[in-house]
Amino acid sequence: MFPTPDIPDDWSPEQALAVYQFIDGLRERIGNLYQEQIIEQFRIDCNGDDPDDTQLELTLDPFDDDLSF
Repeated sequence: MFPTPDIPDDWSPEQALAVYQFIDGLRERIGNLYQEQIIEQFRIDCNGDDPDDTQLELTLDPFDDDLSF
């Protein structure tokens, strides 16, 4: 990851809004172009999975105890 940049604390509300809107628009455009690749990279980063590995499915069996109510 990249280090978090310092943000000036002397921006006017208008300047802060302009930067916020610019970043929001940039994020949207990047998402539109690279959505599938970003999702796959998040999956790899979060799970440590290799994209070529097959995933194991976890199935949870309901309790098989006979309850006598």
